Amino acid sequence: MKNKVLLILTIVYSFITNAQEYKQSEFKNDNFILSCKCIKAVDKFNNKKGTYNYAFESKSRQNGYMISVREINMSKKDKTTFLRSIKNAGVLNFRGTYFLTNNAIIADFKKDNYYGKQIGFFKKKKSYTITIIGDSKKSRNNLYENLIRTFKTK
Repeated sequence: MKNKVLLILTIVYSFITNAQEYKQSEFKNDNFILSCKCIKAVDKFNNKKGTYNYAFESKSRQNGYMISVREINMSKKDKTTFLRSIKNAGVLNFRGTYFLTNNAIIADFKKDNYYGKQIGFFKKKKSYTITIIGDSKKSRNNLYENLIRTFKTK
């Protein structure tokens, strides 16, 4: 009987703990603020590339955000030229647009069974690359809408 009670308590505790991990949470760091119903899966600095890399994933691990931020010292003209060169490189079908009032490039793509959206832009002296991955167009679009509502650069 004692073992059954312990097992039940363990299952309940596991369920409650797991549910709390995936509640709507606000993630803050020196580069941005993001709110999502997800957990932080990656938070590390890549010395070789000089980038801060973050990943946030849903409970199913099928949907989420990957964000890379790098300190960069470029003129406004150089930034515009850089974004234009990526857009014209033909790797993805990027289009010029604005993202959160910043000149940006954005592309939708499909890889295997996943739908993605990649966004690149500069804010102050930082470059931001955000990749959204969803297991359907609808989930990718929902993540994008959430990003627009909750993402703030610093």
